[in-house]
Amino acid sequence: MENSVKFIGKAHDTTTQIVQPNEQQEMFLRLCTELGFKPRTMFMLAQYAEQLIECVPTLQKCQPTLERLQTCAPALERFPQECSRLEELVAQCNRFEKLMKYLSCCPQQQQFGNVTTDYYSSITTVDLEKITTGLGDPYVDQFPVPTSKIIRLVQTAPRPGYVPEQIEINMVMANNATNYLNLTVQFYVGERKIGSAWKGSHFLDQDGRTKKVPFPTFRDEVIVIGSDDTLAVEISVSGPNSLEYAAVTIHIDGRGTYALCTPCT
Repeated sequence: MENSVKFIGKAHDTTTQIVQPNEQQEMFLRLCTELGFKPRTMFMLAQYAEQLIECVPTLQKCQPTLERLQTCAPALERFPQECSRLEELVAQCNRFEKLMKYLSCCPQQQQFGNVTTDYYSSITTVDLEKITTGLGDPYVDQFPVPTSKIIRLVQTAPRPGYVPEQIEINMVMANNATNYLNLTVQFYVGERKIGSAWKGSHFLDQDGRTKKVPFPTFRDEVIVIGSDDTLAVEISVSGPNSLEYAAVTIHIDGRGTYALCTPCT
């Protein structure tokens, strides 16, 4: 048995034959040595050669996917670094959140406490009924407002900020007049005009019934009346009949404003 080896004559032949060494066998053994394979391994490769050849098209189809996976390698290498940056960003957000809570919750930073804001949360209207006096002509200090004169009404007292939603105005003219076109209504935040000047008929029907009108916007956004702001309205008279009285009511969402203004938990 020293001068003989096991050799399979064909790839699909499972029988084993004992043959004498010859030139072909020597070449086969040298090939195994050069490739670093054992003869048994070479036999197995030969046995499955046809199946391996059939797999080649599938492997070729996978090539683009393999190439894309290779391009992901740099991103995967940077993953720990990106995670570190994300942790730093989260830490910055936490510090910012603490700062905002301090600014909104610290008593020294608040104009109105929770008792006051809770009280106003149930109030859904703001009345502009305080007459601003001492402005001089053409302003008047009391009702009635004669022709060519103006009266300025403001909210009664400082209160937490709010967002006006609707306007409701009830006006009574002398001699039971209903020509509300002779009345002009202009709103202000402080001394700055907001919205257009409206005629009285915008708020009253001919029979005197009031109409709720949406509050004007500022640069296409809702107007916010801050705690330090003062909402005011000026009503001017141009017709022959004086304005005997005016009640101006602003409708607001008290509960919604309260919810927005209580971030402290």
